[in-house]
Amino acid sequence: MENPQWSSAVRLEFGGQRSRVVFDTVEAAQVLMGEWPTDTGVSLTAAKRACLAVLEGKRPAESARTAFLKAAKEAGLKALDTGKDLARFPQLYKVIYGHRQTDP
Repeated sequence: MENPQWSSAVRLEFGGQRSRVVFDTVEAAQVLMGEWPTDTGVSLTAAKRACLAVLEGKRPAESARTAFLKAAKEAGLKALDTGKDLARFPQLYKVIYGHRQTDP
């Protein structure tokens, strides 16, 4: 399996005070399967397939990131690039923001 780490993490804004930072393909798959606000969508299905292909070693990690961003747009979620430093050092995000993700 290829390293599922992305070159740059993605911060999703779910609305209200809830957001989530996704650092890699494993986390993206978890969000798509358990936290996504919709159950259907062409881009959602493509993102799930892209994550699976990355985890099976068939595609590069960035293909899952690209598909994840398209699915976020389709679902009406705001997706922000957190920068390369936070993607390489998830613990840095924790130091800066006090946690890795925020919940209501």
